[in-house]
Amino acid sequence: MRLGLLLLLVAAWTLGGAASASYPGTNGKIGFVRFDDGFDIYSVNPNGSDLDRLTGARSDYEPTWSPDGSMVAFDRIVSGRYQVFTMDADGSNRSQITSGEADNLWSTWYRMDSRSPSPATAIKTATMRSIR
Repeated sequence: MRLGLLLLLVAAWTLGGAASASYPGTNGKIGFVRFDDGFDIYSVNPNGSDLDRLTGARSDYEPTWSPDGSMVAFDRIVSGRYQVFTMDADGSNRSQITSGEADNLWSTWYRMDSRSPSPATAIKTATMRSIR
C-alpha cells in the first residue's frame, strides 16, 4: 500500500509538478493535490486506476478523508485566506466550513463520541492569525 502511494506521488510529480497526498480512506481512495496551472484535488485507487479530478478552483490543498471515506475536508484560498471546505468523496456537495480574516487550515476529522454505534464526526482546524 505504501509503495503504491509512493509511486503515485512520483507519477504526479513527474506528470504534473508538485503534489501532496492523503492516506487512503476506508473507501480505498488516495486523495492528492496536483499542480496543473493551479492546485486541484484528485482521487485515485492505490493501483493508479479510476483517477478523478474532484475540484477545479485552482487553489485547493491538504485533502483529508472522513473516517467513513464518504467525505473529504480540504483547504481553499478565498480572498487571500485559507478556509476549510468539505465535499462528498466524488467532489459534489462542496460546502465552506470556516470564514473570516484568519487562515483556517490543516483540518482533521475526529469522532465526537466513540461509544456510539454510529459516532458523529467533526472537523478540527488550526486557526492562524497573521501579525501585521
